[in-house]
Amino acid sequence: MRNTIVEEVDRIIREGFGGHYSVRVFGSSRYGLDRADSDLDLVILDPSRKNGFPPWVHPKLSAVYDVRKVAHQLSKSFRILSQVPTASVPIVKFKDVRSGIHCDICVNERLGLINTYLLSQYCKLLPWLRTLVKTIKIWAKPLGLNDVQAGGFNSYTLTLMTIAWLQSCGMLPNLQENSALGSTELYWMRPRKKTPLATKCVVEWDRTTYEDEAWTPGGDLRLYDSLVAWFRYWGYEYDYATKIVSIRHGGMVARQEPFDGRLACRQGPASSGTRSTLVTENAGYPSLIKSMRVEDLESQTEVGSVLEPRPESLDLGHMFDTSAEGKFYHDPMATWLAADEERSNRHPLQWANHPVVVSDPFIRSKVRLPAGSHKPYNNMDSFG
Repeated sequence: MRNTIVEEVDRIIREGFGGHYSVRVFGSSRYGLDRADSDLDLVILDPSRKNGFPPWVHPKLSAVYDVRKVAHQLSKSFRILSQVPTASVPIVKFKDVRSGIHCDICVNERLGLINTYLLSQYCKLLPWLRTLVKTIKIWAKPLGLNDVQAGGFNSYTLTLMTIAWLQSCGMLPNLQENSALGSTELYWMRPRKKTPLATKCVVEWDRTTYEDEAWTPGGDLRLYDSLVAWFRYWGYEYDYATKIVSIRHGGMVARQEPFDGRLACRQGPASSGTRSTLVTENAGYPSLIKSMRVEDLESQTEVGSVLEPRPESLDLGHMFDTSAEGKFYHDPMATWLAADEERSNRHPLQWANHPVVVSDPFIRSKVRLPAGSHKPYNNMDSFG
């Protein structure tokens, strides 16, 4: 059914705005972390703006960038739930009535697509990463920790936290280690009201090193052990006051400004085991562990009693062609300079107000946690 939705949306966009546009799937549906009830994230690609919105390209946008017009076209086959033309990323939210699947669609916001390629590669290098993150998501949902509006984490943030932790354990490499100075793989983010100038992003990462040879982890973690170790790390070992999370830097990075606040979760190892009891009895993860069959987990298969399988496989073949990905973002008119790298490595001052900072791998100044409120402080106690 998801394939059918994507194909229908692609047809509507081509008929309504021109055959040169295309629709692609990005997000968890692409790298295998979605569930049967997950939303479907879509992006309309504009072939005339493969590098996004560089400042020397004429700012006038074609009709497809008006999400109200996109919503009008989609209303022919789908139920429109909302259209948000003034959002930082203008989107249309709609629903496929036949399947009940909710969908979000944006226009030429390609960073989501690029992020999807990167996370897909990490999942290929460590196949049980998908199962681990899915299990964490199941734990987070009844606690409200996956609700961004309530001060929680979205699926993407939890995935970045997990990859960074595995990098720090030697279980995953840093695919962006040599992807900065001199790079012409650039993407320019669309100007916003708060940032009237286009943001320059280097989107290069290692696509070739591990294609012909398998990645050999430097650690000895297995999937079953990794779930317990993940909770132990974020509950006891990670120093929220002095570190941030950044998979671009290979895991954890020292804060340039210390966290200015009081964490609800206590630092350091528990001496009596009471914190572990709190997790296992109140946070609900022991039921996940008990329902896991060790032999299934270690063979890297999904367990139906824990992970709700998708009713069908989402075949993205013609909708998600990776063969030309490396060619999309080379910008012959610009290069990632030393000044860009220096500027991008500065931590924004507002990061000091967040107990948890998860840096986006491509938007160098963006934090993957909702701003405001003290809810995140309290939520962190559920980790340990």
